[in-house]
Amino acid sequence: MKVDFFFIKDPFGKWTFPKGHQELGETLAETAIREIREETGLTGLRYVSPLGRTSFRFRRGKTVIDKSVHLFLFEAPPDAKEDLPGEEGITEARWFPASEVGAVSGYRNLDVLLKKALELTGSSSVTSVMPPGLL
Repeated sequence: MKVDFFFIKDPFGKWTFPKGHQELGETLAETAIREIREETGLTGLRYVSPLGRTSFRFRRGKTVIDKSVHLFLFEAPPDAKEDLPGEEGITEARWFPASEVGAVSGYRNLDVLLKKALELTGSSSVTSVMPPGLL
């Protein structure tokens, strides 16, 4: 079975996964599905598994922000097509074969979660992954 992972190019020019903020009354998985739809136009996703959580810190001006992101593995229908609205600085997206995702991922804090996604999809023999990622 061929497995591809969907990445977006963020405003910093790095390949990563769609993400966003949880709205009142949503589960984390529902948030992920809504954010994927809003940012990429992908629909019809089937929930597979949680991948875990990663945390990071960044600076916005003089303010230091601590952020946690929960990632999930979803299966897209075979005819899935993205339709990028161009909002939030997302202007490029692409499906990458499992064999390339370790080299493509722009953030090392995703590596453990990406590895888990590869294992769940039976693609764990990828050599470029450091010690998950469709969203």
